[in-house]
Amino acid sequence: MAMAACLATRLRRIIAERNFDKRDEMIRMLPTKIEVEQAILKAFEFQEESGIWPKYFPLFNYRKGAAGSNYFFSFELLEVTIQEFEKSELLENGIVLDGIERALDWCESNRLIYQYKDKTYAGWNSGGQITTLSEGKPESWATAVVHMFLRKLRSALSD
Repeated sequence: MAMAACLATRLRRIIAERNFDKRDEMIRMLPTKIEVEQAILKAFEFQEESGIWPKYFPLFNYRKGAAGSNYFFSFELLEVTIQEFEKSELLENGIVLDGIERALDWCESNRLIYQYKDKTYAGWNSGGQITTLSEGKPESWATAVVHMFLRKLRSALSD
């Protein structure tokens, strides 16, 4: 629901910026600003105290070696929410701010340090692959997503 709200917000912006033949009709078909903001607030109600959202159904399963499943990572949602609502008052809402703070706490408490061949690696693991999670290995993809979230948050806070 929150990703759909972000997508609707982006589509509204793209349509508004261009001179489509049926521009007004296309915009009327999208959810209103109030509806998308309420969807984001509702999504934050389901955020766990840990700072992430519960997993639902997997996007896909790894076939090789029964390594696990791939789920939508909470920081993908946080990054795109900040991206789409950066100029909105929504990010100043207490529910959203509390949720962002919990997510930051998760980042601090779940940062992994891993030694391999005399090199130290640090980052996060999304929990999708059982093998890397059980070995305490950070994943490059999950680490990149957390960094994208942190960069967008820093930018939004600076503005």
